[in-house]
Amino acid sequence: MTRRRCASGVGVRLPAALTGMAVLLAGLSGCPRRPPVPPGPPEREPARGVASFLFLPDKMTATMTEAVESGEIVPPTATRELGPPTYPPRPLAAQFGDATVAVRIIVGTDGLVGEILDSPLMKSTPGPFAEDFRDATEEAVRSWRFEGAQLRTLKEGEDLDGDGTVDYHHVVSAEPVPVYLDIRFDFKIVDGHGIVRPASPASGDR
Repeated sequence: MTRRRCASGVGVRLPAALTGMAVLLAGLSGCPRRPPVPPGPPEREPARGVASFLFLPDKMTATMTEAVESGEIVPPTATRELGPPTYPPRPLAAQFGDATVAVRIIVGTDGLVGEILDSPLMKSTPGPFAEDFRDATEEAVRSWRFEGAQLRTLKEGEDLDGDGTVDYHHVVSAEPVPVYLDIRFDFKIVDGHGIVRPASPASGDR
């Protein structure tokens, strides 16, 4: 007996006398083969949502600094990287697209973010996911940490070069003060990675 095996892996035992005929028939008809499976469509990369932020200049800053005749306001400085918010999952799944959130945050004397208000400098994007974007924004800014702002009282120094102008000031005292910062957050859906735009803070004494 001779065993013949097809491509499917199933063996068939034949008498020796029929082996030659089986070989001939196999050469004519061939063993049954499975049709090749066509390749599926390439997998699409899921959409990625990114967010960036920009500190908004406030005209009140210069006015309030000028009002402090014998001192200066030293704005808060970040003590670590200010991470942007993440794109919320619900609008990402709905492919909502671009959105903007503008907020005014109050940085306390301890350097923590306290109140988060609507910015009077610009409007946020309205729509069915406005609350999602606002929640993502608040979650991000509440993790920010600053060295608190100070109101420094200054005393005039001397006119060293005799030109009639004081050349330096002494810092008499430094008082911690709460300040506000206006920030614009831009949410986008892109295929690649997002880049946070450079920003410089604009602040005002509360």
